[in-house]
Amino acid sequence: MLPRSLIAAAAIGAATLASASPAAAGPSRLADTVSTLGTALLPKQDPACADPETTKPFAAFGDLADYVPVPNGSFESGLDGWTPRGRVSLTDDNEPWKVGGDDHTTAAALQDGASITSGSFCGGLEYPTVRMFARSEDRAGLMLVTVLYTGRDNLLHALPIGVQTVGGKWSPSGITLTASGLPLLTGVKLAVSVTSLSGDVTVDDLYVDPYRRS
Repeated sequence: MLPRSLIAAAAIGAATLASASPAAAGPSRLADTVSTLGTALLPKQDPACADPETTKPFAAFGDLADYVPVPNGSFESGLDGWTPRGRVSLTDDNEPWKVGGDDHTTAAALQDGASITSGSFCGGLEYPTVRMFARSEDRAGLMLVTVLYTGRDNLLHALPIGVQTVGGKWSPSGITLTASGLPLLTGVKLAVSVTSLSGDVTVDDLYVDPYRRS
């Protein structure tokens, strides 16, 4: 069972997003999704965390920021490291730009209401930016992006950072940027969760920008 403080914080964030996006497939699903994310504490700090090796996977789309890949964010190793909830499967419908590698062939398909949560990874993010490629079979899907992190209180927190409309063709997702809330410590462990709030959504090549600032 998640700590009461986590549930309260997640519910507040979910309510804020729901009011900002009235078409978001029912506020109750959003609140339920956020309040049930995560099953274990992420390590607060990891001395093994170092400066990450970065690339510019979205440069062709005018985003010249440096990003690091979410572990197995290309799904080329299946769902290894990911925790699926609901109906999640692999598909050979890779995003066409193949920013992760020319030999990449795999993406993750989330049916309506399903979610996937990454394993923990080094962050040290002051204002993390999460970006990926996505498309929807329904041509007007909705997905929620959430960051999980361990706060200064040593409790797991779920911070929803964006509800986005997903079109029928592959495209980069919008830039989801947190306004505040994450610890400013170096070596913090984070995880990312993606939930299909409406329709079937396929995602591929998830990245985090560890340097972006507002």
